[in-house]
Amino acid sequence: MSGQFSCRGKHHIWLNAEKVDDVANTYIVRGKHNQGNIIYVTLGGQGWIVDDSAEKKRCHDGRYVKRHAIYPGCQC
Repeated sequence: MSGQFSCRGKHHIWLNAEKVDDVANTYIVRGKHNQGNIIYVTLGGQGWIVDDSAEKKRCHDGRYVKRHAIYPGCQC
C-alpha cells in the first residue's frame, strides 16, 4: 500500500504500509529516518505518531510527546 497524507499543509509520501485494522482502515508506516518512529495513517488522511525512541521528545510545535503516547499530527 502506498499513498500520501497531509500534515500542516505539507504532503508526506508513505510506502509499504501494513494494514493493521480493517474496520478503521488503519495502516502502519515506520519513520523514514528513525525506524523507531511509527506513523499511523488512515484513509481519511490524518497521521498519528507513536514515539518509542525516547521517554520525552520535543515536537516541532513545542509540545512534548511521552513514550507510547499518540500525538495527532506528524513528525516525519
